[in-house]
Amino acid sequence: MSKENNLVEYEPSELGTKEYWESLYDRENKNFQENGDIGEIWFGEDSVEKMVDWVLKNSSNSSTTILDIGCGNGHLLLELASNYFTNLMGIDYSPNAIRLAKDIAKNRNLDDIISYHVIDLINSSTTGNDEFWLNGTRKFDIILDKGTFDAIALSPYENRDEKGNHPRDIYPSKVHSLLDQNGYFLLTSCNFTNEELINKFNDEFEYFDHIKYPTFTFGGVKGQIISTVAFKSKKKIE
Repeated sequence: MSKENNLVEYEPSELGTKEYWESLYDRENKNFQENGDIGEIWFGEDSVEKMVDWVLKNSSNSSTTILDIGCGNGHLLLELASNYFTNLMGIDYSPNAIRLAKDIAKNRNLDDIISYHVIDLINSSTTGNDEFWLNGTRKFDIILDKGTFDAIALSPYENRDEKGNHPRDIYPSKVHSLLDQNGYFLLTSCNFTNEELINKFNDEFEYFDHIKYPTFTFGGVKGQIISTVAFKSKKKIE
């Protein structure tokens, strides 16, 4: 591993490939159809509960527009819907993930509250002439990421763009382009510390808050298994 811009750079992994997630969600679709199991809750129920509690603490308006990037089976949005949020959207680059999320939402009569879309955020034009993003005008009050940046950071080197930028370097500006000027970006990771996330997203965002998790000490160093940081957009200097 090497350090780049104060962020630990992990070697590419199958977890950073679309093929891995398509295969995983193909199996989870079959499980849901056969026995109603919605699939794995990444990082566990506790992380979901803490993220939902944070959203509730910082937004009391049920019509708050919320986007979950890399939504998978949509569990995080389901929990927000159960807390009376009504303007929810999930995107994922895996068609199988979105199929599962839609089926679960329909099964729970929430398909009129949560909308799901197959979107490859890294390779979509969020600021240009793109109908889905309303030609760069679609903004959200709160954007959520639970493990998506972790997976993006593990993308193969061949996924770099024509300028040589790795998806993990493209991601912050993509998120920033979708966030309302007064909105929040809440990011949960199991690969990076609070400090590493703050440093990585520093160009586009400023630190606002973080969620506390139980800590452990190993070799005299204190750490935690999960990190969750809340950001706000940096104000543009006119």
